[in-house]
Amino acid sequence: MIVPRKHLRSLSITKVTLVHVLIGAITLAMLFLTVHNRNTNSAAFEKQWVDSSIFDDRWNDLSDHWRTNGWWANGGMYYLNQCKWFSGGKQGGGLRIWLGDTIETDLGEEVPQHYFYRSNTMLWLIPLHITQSAVVQMGGGLAKRWVSVLHNQVWIMMTAVLFGLSGTLLARHMRFSWAHCLLLGITSQIVLQTLPINLNSYWGFYMQHAFALMMMAVLLSLIWPGRNGRVWLRVIGVIGLFVADLPHAIMLIAGWAILNLAINHRLFRQQRWLSLVIIPSISMLFVLSMQYVIVMFSSYRPVFLGSGLLFRTGLDGDVSIFQSLWSGSFGFIFRSPISHHGPDGVEHAVIWIAGGIAGLAVMVICSRRKELGRVSYTTAFLAASFLPFFILFPNAVAIHPYAYPVIAVPLMVFSLIIALPIALDRYSTRRWPLLISVAFIGLTLTAANLRTYATTRPLNADDLLISLPSLTHDQMHQPPHDRK
Repeated sequence: MIVPRKHLRSLSITKVTLVHVLIGAITLAMLFLTVHNRNTNSAAFEKQWVDSSIFDDRWNDLSDHWRTNGWWANGGMYYLNQCKWFSGGKQGGGLRIWLGDTIETDLGEEVPQHYFYRSNTMLWLIPLHITQSAVVQMGGGLAKRWVSVLHNQVWIMMTAVLFGLSGTLLARHMRFSWAHCLLLGITSQIVLQTLPINLNSYWGFYMQHAFALMMMAVLLSLIWPGRNGRVWLRVIGVIGLFVADLPHAIMLIAGWAILNLAINHRLFRQQRWLSLVIIPSISMLFVLSMQYVIVMFSSYRPVFLGSGLLFRTGLDGDVSIFQSLWSGSFGFIFRSPISHHGPDGVEHAVIWIAGGIAGLAVMVICSRRKELGRVSYTTAFLAASFLPFFILFPNAVAIHPYAYPVIAVPLMVFSLIIALPIALDRYSTRRWPLLISVAFIGLTLTAANLRTYATTRPLNADDLLISLPSLTHDQMHQPPHDRK
């Protein structure tokens, strides 16, 4: 169906939003028909992926514990005693950084200690816990793997939708036609949604995935044309940042504030920082502190465990994980495994190199053209969202190169597919060759992303969730005349 040009001119923000949601849903469906087409309940999946610890069942186990023991009894926090990963690491001596040189066991103790993870309050798991509880209530049993993988990928889809919508509206602000805006926004959305590091949330969902969605809500609030929409997006985004990861939320807001000060102090008033940023931040600090208070009063001998500040910053002098600031903060560019059990170099270095160069080019071009102010500001905001944290806490990034780059990669995709084409448009006499080039780059990146992920997490053609008319692995190795 061809949409008349007059309708493209008169598209409303609601219709544009629905287009992005529809594209996200179609992409999600295609992923579950292809690279995510796996039967998570089969014995083969259990043996290949669960027993090898590649599929992370920790959050399903935690949801079962919350449902059995009571969410309020744990303050909604990560109760480590029930975690198989924690128990194994404790007995094997792998958690010395948390427990010290003398690892105390609970054997022989009259009342065992209760261990809680102190570095994150786990409120971002509430949507998964509610969904799992509803499904278990209807069907019985324990938390379902299919619920968690669907939840994880829907979360990534919504991150990509807000990201793509931001690109579309930014291009529209720069007076692109709706057709051209949608081309840029949808291309960036699909590339982000199909990056291996985002596809890998199928196997393990981290706080960085949750944080990225809230980042996109704040980003969209900087571009959204309507006043009410900006208010809701900013408040929800700021609250969500603290829910997802308190230390990173503080660093992001500090970086955002420095960015505003560097440009014009009036930005604080224009963005209504007191009511939309400061008050929600203080409110969330109070809510998060109450979780620790609840645990202290509801548990006997609670112990809060987690890495210390010196260890996370790398200032403890330990060189067992990384040597230099570069290898700690940015070593993932050439490593980027999609899990701590995965091979290195899964995420293409080209996205980091090309995206980084594009980001620098955008800032140089925008410094010479005043009308590109919003383009440079949004690009700088995405950079401020991760650079301060990565530089000050390199050990955290070095330990989790499969998680923290989730927060950095939006800048690369945004710079390469949204900001740079908009900036270069000011120097071009014809727009369509530029847009065709962007579409080709997006298609190539998407195809490369899917192929890389498929080779790293190969399917079992005999154990698909949704059967497709294709050859099995055995048939593929038979001579053509023997195939039936």
